[in-house]
Amino acid sequence: MWRSLSLLVIVLTLASGQFSHAATIVERLHDVEQAASRSLTISIDALEELSTQVDKMDVQELGIYFMIATDLAVVHHDEQAILELLSQAKQLMPASDPSRAYWLAIIEFKYRLLVDNVGQYIKPLQALEPGLKQVDSAYLHAYYYTSLHVGLFETNVLDLALDAAIKAQQLWTELANPHRALSSQYQVASLKMYMGDVVSAEQELNAALQRAHEIDAVYSQIGIGLKLATLADFLQQPDEAIAQLEQIERQYQVNPQHPFYWALMSQRVQINAKLGRNRQVLADTKLMLANDVQSYFANRNLMRLLKASAMVRLGETANVSQLLEEVLNEYQRVGDKLGRFETLLVQAELDYSNQDIDNLFKRMQAVVLLIRNYSDQQGAKRADRVEMAVESEQYAEQAAELSEANAENLIEISDQQQSIASKNSQLFLLSVLSLALILVSIWLTFALRRIRILANIDSLTQIYNRRKGLISAEQKLSRGVKARQPFTVAIMDLDKFKQINDAYGHATGDTVLQSSVAATLSVLGQRGEICRMGGEEFMILLPKHDKEAASQVLQEVCARLTELDFSATNMQQQKVSASIGMCVWSANAKVGPAGLLEQLIAQADSALYEAKAAGRNQVVCADYQA
Repeated sequence: MWRSLSLLVIVLTLASGQFSHAATIVERLHDVEQAASRSLTISIDALEELSTQVDKMDVQELGIYFMIATDLAVVHHDEQAILELLSQAKQLMPASDPSRAYWLAIIEFKYRLLVDNVGQYIKPLQALEPGLKQVDSAYLHAYYYTSLHVGLFETNVLDLALDAAIKAQQLWTELANPHRALSSQYQVASLKMYMGDVVSAEQELNAALQRAHEIDAVYSQIGIGLKLATLADFLQQPDEAIAQLEQIERQYQVNPQHPFYWALMSQRVQINAKLGRNRQVLADTKLMLANDVQSYFANRNLMRLLKASAMVRLGETANVSQLLEEVLNEYQRVGDKLGRFETLLVQAELDYSNQDIDNLFKRMQAVVLLIRNYSDQQGAKRADRVEMAVESEQYAEQAAELSEANAENLIEISDQQQSIASKNSQLFLLSVLSLALILVSIWLTFALRRIRILANIDSLTQIYNRRKGLISAEQKLSRGVKARQPFTVAIMDLDKFKQINDAYGHATGDTVLQSSVAATLSVLGQRGEICRMGGEEFMILLPKHDKEAASQVLQEVCARLTELDFSATNMQQQKVSASIGMCVWSANAKVGPAGLLEQLIAQADSALYEAKAAGRNQVVCADYQA
């Protein structure tokens, strides 16, 4: 479930590398983070070794030390350790230092993530931001925004969480910490996915996965792989998601001793619940609860809910009512409305199976009230998660059977009994109808969202199609013009693509298109966007890129395409190249007319033909002419 998976950032920040003896304390602290990807035990031992030097550390070094130690405590779900770290930090950090209060606030916030409702603590954390600008510590700023975006994510304030995650990524990049930057990039992708921008999210995740391989960040590779499985499940491809989880388990040998074992198990349990594999869900949740698994990767209350749901659907309802009440009380304690919503639906299933009409009616009233009062505006997420509820068609069929049985019984009872039974039947049908209407409404919301996604995506390359690409370009160009920032539009065409199709077939041609898009995305990263205009022609957008910067990026694209290896296909050793025409709207140019985008595309297209005429496999720039 997404609310628990959102906190995979805790382990993803512990990226890969080998522990080394660096000259400075800050470098040694970085080594501790890097070591964590290979072994949490090694990183803890290394941190303990550094703990003997805390009296020699300045405030920033102490801050980094306590951030790493706190993250390790969070991974182990050790509340007492965090409290001890907080107490130690208060003793060691000079009271006169202006950054002290901020470091302590971040440590306390991490503690609240474990033990309490984050909602009431996120505003005080946000209130620190204006004063933080007066503190000259890039590390403090980076840790602050890293913690802030996790807290905002947990409280469903997704737009602000995305802003904070992007800031954190920029800061970690500037600090030359690729592992923390990778963690923030992962969070940016997660947020985009839950905000419905699945195309951009997939691009971000694939770029992050490539980066994780480049720096040999093994744990990050696993975490990103899990998120890609989440994305497949999010797009209603549960079988594909299960296959991805099994591949991760085999490739990285994820056994019960592995730090990611319970994260993988938790995700598989949730997907199996959607697939109706209730016997497997019951066995796995019992195993997790028996091992007292409780972490950000495997929320214990969620496992209890899934266990109860599986028991109801298998007809093993003994003691389920009490278990559901405990789950509901816990979700109410931490202020989790989505958890309450799911629990109420499972309780409604139990009431239905017990033919408890009065409780079923009251339960559905509570569900309706909860939906009416829900104000997070994340309807698509609720639609995705409510699939654990019983299908409305099943309710309708069972309601019909129950009505027939009631009709037979009415013949044998008195007029008074008939009147009571009739009222009960009406209440029951009203409850069923309420549930059916709720589920249909949620299903329609999700279906419309799914249709919008399909209408925007090119089915072959999984990037924006021409229609969505032009809409996105208009929006980005409008923002760039208002901010007086340069904006580059480029048209890319694969060289001699028709000859490839004619000589090797359309299947090979499709492989070339897909590989070329993947290579282009790996170069663009977050710097730009690509859409398919048709055939082998693509449009590339590079906001905030002037002529020199854009030309450099596009040259990288051309170079990357020529490096693609198609020896596994019937193309053998043949190489692929592309010609690119670009046009730049500069900040000192006239503010464009309503047809500015069309002009940029037309002038970039003319430059493309110049590149073709000049011998292909090159970039030609056209200066914008109003």
